[in-house]
Amino acid sequence: MGIMENPEWKTTTLPAVGTLRWRYKTGDRIFSSPAMGICGTIYVGSFDHYIYSIYGGSSGIANTPWPMFHHDLRHTGRK
Repeated sequence: MGIMENPEWKTTTLPAVGTLRWRYKTGDRIFSSPAMGICGTIYVGSFDHYIYSIYGGSSGIANTPWPMFHHDLRHTGRK
């Protein structure tokens, strides 16, 4: 699943197969990379001066050796 930005300032999620799951219109463009909190909530910032939180029912990051960019929530994998 991915989050994408489009010219109409709508946040959209697409599963791997590419069918639309939901859409939410924001006041302006989404400008930040999504960040996931410990409980699995996804946060994105917008040029409308709001931070949007998306609860997806996840239990957090994957239980794998390298589940995310820079390794973990503390980013211990970056140099």
